Amino acid sequence: MHNVNIVLNILTNTTKLLRRKIDGLAGNYAEQEFFRQREKDALMMQAMYSFKTSIAPTELATSLGKSLYEREGKISDFETMILRKNFGR
Repeated sequence: MHNVNIVLNILTNTTKLLRRKIDGLAGNYAEQEFFRQREKDALMMQAMYSFKTSIAPTELATSLGKSLYEREGKISDFETMILRKNFGR
């Protein structure tokens, strides 16, 4: 049983080393290929995101009466405590 554990540990460590080496080589290749493609002006880039015209929070914060600020998205209990402590609301 002891020998089996030794063999399993060796295989596990070897697997980790190989994985690190492969990941490192793949990363280096990807970086080199990126710069090669950039130099050839072969990269096409386009925005894959868009911003909403407005933000609507799913939950609103507790109203802080007589506040100069409008109610906004839900705030944590800590934020509420600080606001009430400093502004007495």
